[in-house]
Amino acid sequence: MASFTPNLVELTRRARCEPLLAEQLDALRDATLEVLADVGVVFPSAVALDLFAEAGATVDRESGLVRLSPDLVAQALAGAPRNFVLAGREERFDLHLDGRKVHICTEGVGTRVVDLDSGHVRSSRKDDVATFARVVDALPLVGFVWPPVSAQDHPASAPLHECHAALTNTLKHVRGGTTMQPVLARAVVRMAEVLAGSSRDLRQRPPICANICTIAPLSQDPVGIEAALIYAQAGLPVSFMAMPAAGSTAPASLLGALVQGEAEVVAGMVLLQLAQPGCPVMHSNYVALTDPRTGGYVGEVPLRLDPIVAQLSHEAWGVPDLGGVALSGDSRRRLGGRNADGHGRRPAAERRLRHLRLPRRSHRRGHGAAPRAPHPAARGAHERPCLVRGRALRARRPGPRRHPRHRSRGALHGAPSHP
Repeated sequence: MASFTPNLVELTRRARCEPLLAEQLDALRDATLEVLADVGVVFPSAVALDLFAEAGATVDRESGLVRLSPDLVAQALAGAPRNFVLAGREERFDLHLDGRKVHICTEGVGTRVVDLDSGHVRSSRKDDVATFARVVDALPLVGFVWPPVSAQDHPASAPLHECHAALTNTLKHVRGGTTMQPVLARAVVRMAEVLAGSSRDLRQRPPICANICTIAPLSQDPVGIEAALIYAQAGLPVSFMAMPAAGSTAPASLLGALVQGEAEVVAGMVLLQLAQPGCPVMHSNYVALTDPRTGGYVGEVPLRLDPIVAQLSHEAWGVPDLGGVALSGDSRRRLGGRNADGHGRRPAAERRLRHLRLPRRSHRRGHGAAPRAPHPAARGAHERPCLVRGRALRARRPGPRRHPRHRSRGALHGAPSHP
């Protein structure tokens, strides 16, 4: 049957973003290795502890704490492939992670959607996952599908139904493996084998990849580790994703939080290399902030960490990186939707943040710098000093409220092929 899915429009990397100097890169890598050697990471899995003990790591079986020496980390990651393929249902949708191109994906996993018929917010369902997959299938710029919402109508086996809904509604690669019970993880592997044709073909062109989130601070999920070992044994590419929140589950310093996340991710990748040498692994580290007033999660940090994380992934560890930027979309008011409690008000932190805006840059030559904030004595009653991305900005003047445009996107960077 002929496919009407348009060909991919791939983004070629014309320039490499390397914000870190060599000594800065070495400092972050050495700090990560120091955390792994002196502090360690908790692995609540007997199988994982056995693998680490056989490899020579320091293992405390009572607490599950594992300490990894720098030599063990280097030896394990030396066998991780720098380049591999995320296969689609057809070869024209294959994503070659060779460092030459950037592949865009959706991001998951939300639990609520705005119903297009009623305009009200409701729990997401499996048919919503299918709808998103069909949308992605028709977008040439989006390379693969990560189910943006969950199948809340199948609570006991939601991840399995999300993977099935995506696979049956797109020809593109699907990020369908996640933290789930071993019996469900084996079902995901079986679906991948059916699509690939055989277990051998699956290792050459895996149509599904998996993502396992770590637990901050410095711990792994027991169910996630068991699932990751099942995926790795079958040959599915697996990424470990750390999400440290500076000021709560991680140090208040952004770079300190980054180093903690690196330790969690690297420890997971080392485990899979010990279990299945040469299995494809990916790196992902999202650093966020904690609102000191509310304890809420703030995804926008005043430092561009994405290129730093990508450079660490490529040059320090030698594996592809899953990174990106995300802002939570809130279309309740625009579509007439309401919260589950019947109110349409935004959270307090979001209402505050929506007043901030970045200074506009002039397009005239010689006027590219952002305008300087006025002296405190010259501020009017309507101006409040706000610090965003290291600049003092003015709050918006009182007037009709406008809703910002939100977007969410992820990007997968292949590790450069050169050493």
